[in-house]
Amino acid sequence: MVFSNSEIRNPKSEIYFRFNMWVIINGFKEEIPEPSSIAQIIADNQEYDVHMIVELNHRYIHQKDHETTYLKEGDVLELIHPAFGG
Repeated sequence: MVFSNSEIRNPKSEIYFRFNMWVIINGFKEEIPEPSSIAQIIADNQEYDVHMIVELNHRYIHQKDHETTYLKEGDVLELIHPAFGG
């Protein structure tokens, strides 16, 4: 039997599967584990700018909602770093 998802074994030798999904992050198609929150994506990509703006499917996501907002297959996520200066 062939599975397209990653197979992971736990210490008790029980097999379970982590399903992956495709999303667009900053214009690039990426495969990420499901479920993944915006906060997890930010941490995985080491994007720690306090001024960063996050858009999910062209809608602003407030920083307080990053932990509880989960991505779905086909979502478009933009991590925007504003440029300050004169």
